[in-house]
Amino acid sequence: MQSRCDALTLYAWLDKAHKPDRESWRKFFALLLPLLLDVGEIDLESLFDESSFHSVEEAIQAQNDDAFTIGSVIRNVSIYVASCLGVVPELAFAVFIDCSVPTKAHATRLKAAHLSEHSLMTRWLQRFTRIQDDDEFLEHIANYKRNFDELKHMELEMREQKSA
Repeated sequence: MQSRCDALTLYAWLDKAHKPDRESWRKFFALLLPLLLDVGEIDLESLFDESSFHSVEEAIQAQNDDAFTIGSVIRNVSIYVASCLGVVPELAFAVFIDCSVPTKAHATRLKAAHLSEHSLMTRWLQRFTRIQDDDEFLEHIANYKRNFDELKHMELEMREQKSA
């Protein structure tokens, strides 16, 4: 299940003015991810690196592909959780693009006068406490977890075959 984002809005969130917002979402999502996917001890930085792109074009192309990868699962969890918390999905996707695009082509719903990181995270945590027991939310997260576990298992098998 690939989540779709509007390209123009995605470009807007990649503007350097929104870098603090992207960093705040990345930190917040990094706190939630081990809980959501029950991954325990995992190198989140390498997982984020595996899920990231070096250009907007590469990200948009991947969004249009139907590839089933660990990176796509992680990105889709970010986008899904964001949409459940009332965060713009393009912001949740933009954290996986390693570039800033100077543009004022399209306005975002969040003003450039940023809320503090603490305020944003507090707001998101409050919203998360309201949805964390929702059956539909839990069902979606369970599906993402199954996909993630299956892909991790396949990756482990491939490594074992290469070393044998």
